[in-house]
Amino acid sequence: NDQKRLTEAIQKNNIDNLIFVTGDTHTAWAFEATSDPFETYNPKTSEGAIGVEFGVTSITSGNSNERHPTDVVKKHEMKIANSDVNPHLKYVNMRDHGYLILTLDSDKVEADFKIVTTLKERDTSVKSDKKFVVKKGSTKLIGKL
Repeated sequence: NDQKRLTEAIQKNNIDNLIFVTGDTHTAWAFEATSDPFETYNPKTSEGAIGVEFGVTSITSGNSNERHPTDVVKKHEMKIANSDVNPHLKYVNMRDHGYLILTLDSDKVEADFKIVTTLKERDTSVKSDKKFVVKKGSTKLIGKL
């Protein structure tokens, strides 16, 4: 499988400080990236993670909230955020719109998931939904909000 081959290449070549940034799901995610979240990964220590992954929501494109009632989407978020199902998943938001500010410096990476308050009217209100820090040389997502 492609994920396993990629993980093996990363480990074989001692690649560290690895950050994946993805989009196109129109939902927000934060993972500790691992080839197998059940066999080779410890969610308490982050051992077995090869890096971190941030999935970015959309500002205006439809997401789960446009297709389903908010309470249904929230229940689904809780189901997939369950540590028995996805122990490497540290954050999910399938209902809000926004963007990610990713700040990289020599000691750490900071991720700030921003959400807009409404799409229905012209409004510039934005708030932080979740923040993470990843220290240099680490694969552990440290939540700040």
